[in-house]
Amino acid sequence: MKCVILAGGRITESDPLFQYTGGKPKALIKLGDKTLLEWVIKAMRESSWVDEIAVVGVERPNSIKADFPVHFLPDHGSLVSNGFAGIAWARQRNPEASSILFCNADIPAITGALVDEHISACRPFDKVAYYAFVTRQTMDKRFPGARRTYTRLDGGDVASCDLVIIRPELADTDRRLWDSLENVRKHPWKVARIVGARTLVTLMLGQLTISDIESTAERILGKSVKVIISDRAELAMDIDKPAHLELMRAEFEYPTGTT
Repeated sequence: MKCVILAGGRITESDPLFQYTGGKPKALIKLGDKTLLEWVIKAMRESSWVDEIAVVGVERPNSIKADFPVHFLPDHGSLVSNGFAGIAWARQRNPEASSILFCNADIPAITGALVDEHISACRPFDKVAYYAFVTRQTMDKRFPGARRTYTRLDGGDVASCDLVIIRPELADTDRRLWDSLENVRKHPWKVARIVGARTLVTLMLGQLTISDIESTAERILGKSVKVIISDRAELAMDIDKPAHLELMRAEFEYPTGTT
């Protein structure tokens, strides 16, 4: 399976993580002897499912040697554009590929074994996309004090995982749909025009179910998707705040201030 690691986007001076990046992409923040990106690459290389990796959004860091079997694609300006570039790369490398693994570059706690476990849980890959959540209980048990951002569903609070499996034909959906979703994701009432007012209100009331999410996605995409609940908090432990980075330093036993 081809893996696309999304690593684009720079941290602005107003972001608390700027002091750790110096304006560089978040993926290049150091955690011990590796960057966040390198930890993710390491996990993907250890996976028995992943046979090739592309990183989209950053140039090859000097710490990753030129002979390292990872492809680097330039930043295309937006999350959607980077995603489409990743799909195009995967299709070029293997036109017969049935599924592609997407991963964000800021989840350093994942391992090859966790990647394999997650991919296996998504079989038989007959849906156009597999999306996952982790419950607040799972996150708090594994990473106490992580203070993640949660969405209230009918079954409780959940955090989004940073691994998504898609079928390449998802890119054949009208590109304007994806651009519009990216443009309005911070404006709920604009989102309502895409997902439907009833779905949005149900979500805001904390009454949305996993089945509701799947049926709404199928209505929009015209293809069925699958949402799973993972019991692996590492899949959702991305680095959004300085506290998250310090938590990971403790997890990896690197003291505060280590670069």
